[in-house]
Amino acid sequence: MKRSQNCGKKGTVSVFLLLILAAFFLSIGAVAEVSAGRAARSCGDAAFRLAGQSLLSEYSRELKENYGLFALTNDENGMEKRAWEYLTAFTQKSRGTVDVLQTELQSLSLDFSPYSLTNPNLLEEQIAACMKYRSSELLKKVLSEAPGEDEPKTFPKEEKDEDQRVLRNKEIIEALPSRAFQIRGISLPDLSELPNLGELLENGKDALFLNLYIASFFSNRNSRNFEKETFFRSEMEYILCGKLSDKENEAAAKALLITLRTGVDLAHIYSSPEKRAEVQAMAAVLTPGPESVATQAVLALTWAAGEAANDVARLEKGGCVPLVKTDEDWMLCLDAVLENLFEGKVLEPETSEGLNYKGYLILLLFFEDREAKLVRIMDLIQINMKGNYDSGFSMAGSYAGFQLNGEMARIKSFFNLTGKRTGEFHMIFLYDRPEFTS
Repeated sequence: MKRSQNCGKKGTVSVFLLLILAAFFLSIGAVAEVSAGRAARSCGDAAFRLAGQSLLSEYSRELKENYGLFALTNDENGMEKRAWEYLTAFTQKSRGTVDVLQTELQSLSLDFSPYSLTNPNLLEEQIAACMKYRSSELLKKVLSEAPGEDEPKTFPKEEKDEDQRVLRNKEIIEALPSRAFQIRGISLPDLSELPNLGELLENGKDALFLNLYIASFFSNRNSRNFEKETFFRSEMEYILCGKLSDKENEAAAKALLITLRTGVDLAHIYSSPEKRAEVQAMAAVLTPGPESVATQAVLALTWAAGEAANDVARLEKGGCVPLVKTDEDWMLCLDAVLENLFEGKVLEPETSEGLNYKGYLILLLFFEDREAKLVRIMDLIQINMKGNYDSGFSMAGSYAGFQLNGEMARIKSFFNLTGKRTGEFHMIFLYDRPEFTS
């Protein structure tokens, strides 16, 4: 009887120990399973980051070198296929090895749509990033008060026909990014109260990087040693006016410059007692009486327009014109303007000071709509990239980044369960932020 009781007690203890041992092993298995799941998640995270960074490395070198912009220009299906190859290569185990995690890729997709360079905000961000590390010497160079060494002071009056480019290809024209936007023209301010250049730069800090980028990466009619091969010679003028030929853009830019200079010169006439007196005296001779007041306004405007035309001619020849003139800077007398004595001639001072042609174009850019500048930049980049590097290039198919979406799963768990999900991954890869999880 005692022996059977002892056996019963021993059996109970054995069962109890077995239960404890089973619970212990289950606990170890549970901890191991959780650890394996986390390890698999970390491995999957690393695999997706590596795949995304590998895709970013396939950016267009030509676009980066010529315009300082980062973009992927390969087809979307091709990039998705390579991303799948990168990730499946990571999950494959070598022959003769044991993969304790045994993960596999379940699904994968790439979303490029929010990151096209036809997005003006994204393009402007890239331009700001490109210009951010440029030295202050750039500002001195493009806004120099004297022509640079690479810009001679005089240019031929007549340009050869082959120098005048016209975009006629309808397919290329219709594919331009600007065709998808409603673009507003330049709106010049009250030119009688034009702020000085320092105030304009101070109030337009947001536009400064964009305008300096345009001056640095695009040519104008006075550019002679421009490094890049471009379709249009007058690219800055295209950004301002948007015509499809150099001749039209130069003529439209000239009209804007004359309008700008006429307003400033008219303000100078009214601020100068000597010139006001000269206008009043001439008006009294031409139309004595009350009508002389209206005649004064016409004479002042005519005088200012004549001086402005001479100013722009000086700029086109490579000279400089002060933004706000003094009496010493004034070239034409009222009698000569009325008698057309200087028609076809360009009068220049002994010393040339002020802004050059490029400087005045930059000044006009401050008055242009931001979106208009950005979409015309897109046009020029697309035209030049098509002509020089890739006939299939388009800004709409150039992406500054992408979102990588996918799911990975462990093939087997410690408890021999199949199809156990490791996790979903949603990562965004951008030109300035190589990786972050959304």
